Amino acid sequence: IRLIMLLPGEWSDEIHCQLFYQSLRNKPSYQALSYAWGSQNVTRPIRLDGDVHAITFNLESALRRLRRQREIIVLWVDALCI
Repeated sequence: IRLIMLLPGEWSDEIHCQLFYQSLRNKPSYQALSYAWGSQNVTRPIRLDGDVHAITFNLESALRRLRRQREIIVLWVDALCI
């Protein structure tokens, strides 16, 4: 499966994620993010593997709230991992 690493940052910092592949046979540790997509017309930018990607406002808000200042969080997020 594809997972993302939500990289650490301060509240107001741009959101940075890295996509990576993991075999389910390895029983990876991750959290699945469930959220309401919201409007496809209201987007916010994030950095995914260094490139700018537009995601929904709701997803950006969820990632911002989950992000930690000093630790990486591993997530499965449908809009980024499928």
